[in-house]
Amino acid sequence: MTDWKAKGAKYASIIAAAATRHGVPPDLLMRVAYQESRFREDIITGKTRSSAGAVGMFQFMPATARDLGVDPLNVTSAADGAARYLRQLYRQFGSWSWAVAAYNGGPGNISYFLKNGAWPKRNGSGQIIGTKARPAENVNYVAQIGADVSLA
Repeated sequence: MTDWKAKGAKYASIIAAAATRHGVPPDLLMRVAYQESRFREDIITGKTRSSAGAVGMFQFMPATARDLGVDPLNVTSAADGAARYLRQLYRQFGSWSWAVAAYNGGPGNISYFLKNGAWPKRNGSGQIIGTKARPAENVNYVAQIGADVSLA
């Protein structure tokens, strides 16, 4: 058993049920949870938040959690929301690889990247003011997950 599976064993049945319910490969959903929280209790309970304000096992931003009707600090709710969201992103982008990239980088950024071949550069108001290379964080996020589970 790999480290991420062992660390998430406590949550495996909840994550697998959510994944199955929404047509997401269970190992993929489990690996996304590991990538987002490392299954650390301080992150899962919200005691530790990301610098951007994301919370919970699946690191939902407050607006995304609201849009999905998810309580990011409730593991069952968060797993269900993450599975629904990944499935929605898969339908939008046509592959698990791009769905995972969009989970990390935002669907708007991925849409822009796929259309323009560059990442949007935004000002403080969120307006696009140019382009830049796809962030290494996004490339690495997909590669790290893809090293452990199939994104085909």
